[in-house]
Amino acid sequence: MYDEKRQELKDELSHAMKSADDIIEKAKTEKRSLDDAEQRSFDDLEKKAESLRKEIEQVDQTLDRIRRQAEMADSTKEVRKARQPISAVARTDRPADDLFAFDRQLFGCGELRAFTRNAFGANHRALAYKSGKWWLATALGHESSKRWCQQHGVEFRALSSDVNTAGGVLVPDELQAAIITLREEYGFIRREAQLIPMGRDVMEVPRRTGNMTATPTGQGASLTESDGTLDQVSLTTRKWGILTRFSTELDEDAVVNIGDMVAQEMAYAFAYAEDDAAVNGDGTSTYNGVYGLKKRFDNNLTLTGAVGVTTATHNLFTEIDIDDLIGLMAACPAYARRNAKWLCSQPFVDAVFVAIMAAGGGQIFTTMQDGMTQMRFLGFPIIVSQVMPAGIATDYNNICVCLFGDFRAGCMFGDRRGITVGRSADRYFDTDQIGIRATERWDFNFHGYGSTSAAGPVVGLIGSSS
Repeated sequence: MYDEKRQELKDELSHAMKSADDIIEKAKTEKRSLDDAEQRSFDDLEKKAESLRKEIEQVDQTLDRIRRQAEMADSTKEVRKARQPISAVARTDRPADDLFAFDRQLFGCGELRAFTRNAFGANHRALAYKSGKWWLATALGHESSKRWCQQHGVEFRALSSDVNTAGGVLVPDELQAAIITLREEYGFIRREAQLIPMGRDVMEVPRRTGNMTATPTGQGASLTESDGTLDQVSLTTRKWGILTRFSTELDEDAVVNIGDMVAQEMAYAFAYAEDDAAVNGDGTSTYNGVYGLKKRFDNNLTLTGAVGVTTATHNLFTEIDIDDLIGLMAACPAYARRNAKWLCSQPFVDAVFVAIMAAGGGQIFTTMQDGMTQMRFLGFPIIVSQVMPAGIATDYNNICVCLFGDFRAGCMFGDRRGITVGRSADRYFDTDQIGIRATERWDFNFHGYGSTSAAGPVVGLIGSSS
């Protein structure tokens, strides 16, 4: 029932988005702005699409809850079956990792980092076990793990060089969910930017750049015409990958922790790449063509949002003071203040925010939000990311050291495809290791940097030595 409902909602959402795209394309083809009727239709379609997305999310949550409950029930049945006495003949027919091993490994593992009880419920260890078995069977080719997957209905396809050329195999839902959860914890950009699911490799997302204008008029006089204006923010799918190696001798007794480790390592690697490109990307192949937040201000110091320090010789973290930070805040437009946040490294927090607090010139405090520690300064949340400048003794001349603003209003993160993995048994043949390649596809666009005459929703503090 819920699967059918979800498909109906997705079809309706696709139709709404297509209708909105048609309105924009018609205006672009005719080289004009939207008229009043078109603008109303477009706004209505946007509202409808947002409502449909929320409905789909609710249905997904319901389906996920049903799935977890079913898996928990299955896990309980398997454990109970494992505890029932079996004949000596039956024992010889069972694989080495039978249900007795499952029972022992499931409850004998240590604390998990990716498959936590908070995120996955009471069945979190069983899901980590399932992911570990899938990994051993698929990536490392363990025969006993393949048999286990076949016996327990876990879909897998052994990876080979041939599969590599076809793009690899998508990771199972449980492992993907753990990676996503950790990626959003490790990285900030997926969490803070406007997340756009990409249904195709290139997407043009409409953005309002100008408003209609109300003008005074006398009785019987003609009104001055004004039109709201739109432009397009482009997202182009870019492929990102990891290449690493695993020993063929991974201990199957640690299968729960293997599933947890794989999720943790992949999540961290992809989260770091996403954040690094979103902050330091310079548009070159090093960052897959992505232009990042900090680099946009570093290379365009004439932008209104590139705010110089109040005192011209402040280029060290220890020299930045409350006046510099207030000057940065003052440059941020009023519309971006409601959801504004600071973005900086941990050394910046310690050397600047904490130092100001200690001197009595500011305030910083910590709260718990969504189960995570959230620091604030002058009432605004602090996002800590080590891809931002982090050298306390470094001279940051004409370099952006801290960002402030509404990142959701200024950034778009396009998510095209989840993680796939591929395997090579030949690359590290001499060391008896397996080469593993993981890839995902996404794009990032920082469109809210403003211009030389007006600041955008995100502004940056620039250090100076003179």
